[in-house]
Amino acid sequence: MNAKPLTAGLCLCLVALSGCVTTTGSAQRPSRLDPQKQEVRDLADRFISLVMTSSRDEIGQMVLPAQAKGFSAKVFVEGRFRMKRRNFQIIAWDKLAINVTPLKTGSGMLSTAIVTVRMLPKNEIKPVYVNLHWRRHAGKWCIDAFPRQ
Repeated sequence: MNAKPLTAGLCLCLVALSGCVTTTGSAQRPSRLDPQKQEVRDLADRFISLVMTSSRDEIGQMVLPAQAKGFSAKVFVEGRFRMKRRNFQIIAWDKLAINVTPLKTGSGMLSTAIVTVRMLPKNEIKPVYVNLHWRRHAGKWCIDAFPRQ
């Protein structure tokens, strides 16, 4: 009996099995973000979900109360996605890939998400980077719609 094909087959099975374990294990691994960054990540994910379902009123509730009066969810969303709201459809994003970093100046966070959208006039698929500034207000994180530059 030739041991080379048996050994090669066994190695192939082990490699395939280790790949499956790694893949399923990484999806279930808990986040390594600190609680504040995790909270901002969850809120950024919620924002994208609300844009996808066109829930403008709920987006307005995520904004700092001092900015709510002059806030237009439609204009804000178009500014974040850099295109008219009726011209794109959100296809996908990865919550675990939302990057959250502390701002260098002042207190706050910046979330960056890569969102895959379909541009409806041309039916093209493209990634869009959605950046949101976050500030703490009354114990919760809110979108800073008009951050100071």
